[in-house]
Amino acid sequence: MKIVALVGSLGKNSLNLRLFKAIARQAPSDIIIEALDISALPLINLDLIEDKGMPKPVEKLKASIASADALLVVTPEHNGSLPAPLKNALDWASRPQCDIPRIYGGKLTAICGATPGASGTKNAQNALIPVLDALGCAVWQPGRPLQISHAKNAINAEGIIDDPEIAATVADFANDFYSTVTRFQQAN
Repeated sequence: MKIVALVGSLGKNSLNLRLFKAIARQAPSDIIIEALDISALPLINLDLIEDKGMPKPVEKLKASIASADALLVVTPEHNGSLPAPLKNALDWASRPQCDIPRIYGGKLTAICGATPGASGTKNAQNALIPVLDALGCAVWQPGRPLQISHAKNAINAEGIIDDPEIAATVADFANDFYSTVTRFQQAN
């Protein structure tokens, strides 16, 4: 099975990229998980399509999401909501609108995030749910959302977590998500 991740931070060593790596480290051997690069996407402008056709980075993004069995969204929180690069990626992959069912339709989707502040990305995650619902994703909401606060130094560049409590929380989320993906694929 294949899971693709959209990491809402563009930084090469961002906290949420490190969180993605920590989750990826927990993947069973039968699951491939990869983060998609959204840094090359232009700002959404439908005139670009009319003038030159779909931009190549957008085509690549759409193909990657469409070929995946599940989607993981790892988001920081910017000013109480989701970051612009992440929303831009979600919007680009939904164009043209007739592609939405092929790209997102019914795809099991998990949301998580980490922040150096106190919010734990709760507002960003709450803002993402209606967006993902509108795209037709099957949003997975675990009993305990993964919203890590005060995490600036908790996860290193390789995705290794030194704090035992955070490590256990991430492992629980990852294992629950991977088993849910497996059950979801077997049922569909």
